[in-house]
Amino acid sequence: MDQATLLSDNITCIGDLNCDILHPLHNNKQGKCLLDICDVYDLDPLINKPTRISENKSTCLDVILTNVPAFMRGSGTIETGLSDHCLVYTVLHTKLLRPRSKGIFKRSLKFFDQTAFLDDLSRVPFCAAYVFEDPDDVYWCWEKLFNQVLDDHAPIRKIN
Repeated sequence: MDQATLLSDNITCIGDLNCDILHPLHNNKQGKCLLDICDVYDLDPLINKPTRISENKSTCLDVILTNVPAFMRGSGTIETGLSDHCLVYTVLHTKLLRPRSKGIFKRSLKFFDQTAFLDDLSRVPFCAAYVFEDPDDVYWCWEKLFNQVLDDHAPIRKIN
């Protein structure tokens, strides 16, 4: 627990710890020891119902402990019928973080003159792109030449 508190401010422990927190003084006071550890590290047990029910006794051996119970939307147990232990669960209360918008970019066609654009485009030496043997390099060069003319006639503007 010392290592966990050094690595993170938010701690959640889940597991079958075999320490009954409903009857902490039974079984050599193991439940009491676990609750003492919870007090030291400010952990709250989210499961407070029996997780193992037998003919003689009901115990809470499967626990979810956290120091940030506000981050949990709900917790509980589910009887699966596969084991003598109930399944414990918790649902985190989280929100999806949206990435910050980098802005919207568009070409400004406010002063675009199609005749001037076509005239400038006809003077671009696209044949220079074919000195490369690799098709990717030819494409890169052709695109650079085309975009230089396009940026002059229809510049890219950022819209906030």
